[in-house]
Amino acid sequence: MELKASDLKNKDVLDLNQGVKLGNVSETYFENFHIIGFQVIKDKQLGFLPYSHIRGIGHDAITLEDKAAVQWDPPSDPGYVSLTEIRSKIVIDANGNKQGKPTAIHLGETGTIQGITTAEGGFLGIGAQSNEIPGTHLRAIGEEFITVEPLPEPIEPTEAKS
Repeated sequence: MELKASDLKNKDVLDLNQGVKLGNVSETYFENFHIIGFQVIKDKQLGFLPYSHIRGIGHDAITLEDKAAVQWDPPSDPGYVSLTEIRSKIVIDANGNKQGKPTAIHLGETGTIQGITTAEGGFLGIGAQSNEIPGTHLRAIGEEFITVEPLPEPIEPTEAKS
């Protein structure tokens, strides 16, 4: 299943053993390009759900075996980088070239970032240059920037000579 990090927002969180909805995902947190957990909200109360307690992530819900996995009244700053923060950072390559801001974060089945789509320039999305950066090129998510290895230049096809 192709999964984007933005697809997780507002997804139901369900306890399989009790058959109850525990809340909805309000934020996704990352550490070292891997999902570390989710902020869950229910009736204006915030909780933290560690990724290690997830049973499954489907199109409609995130499931877990035990509702005790959600830590209610967690610290206000869990110390991880949020999806919201990632999307606000500028991606820059090791050669010093801006690649734009992330428009999509692509996830693998294990919660690891498999790639980032960025956009640079344009006006209201028109004329923006889009880049697909594979997860193997990601270096760091810092205070100000996401750093990546340079993307190879596209090879121009040679014209056939008659």
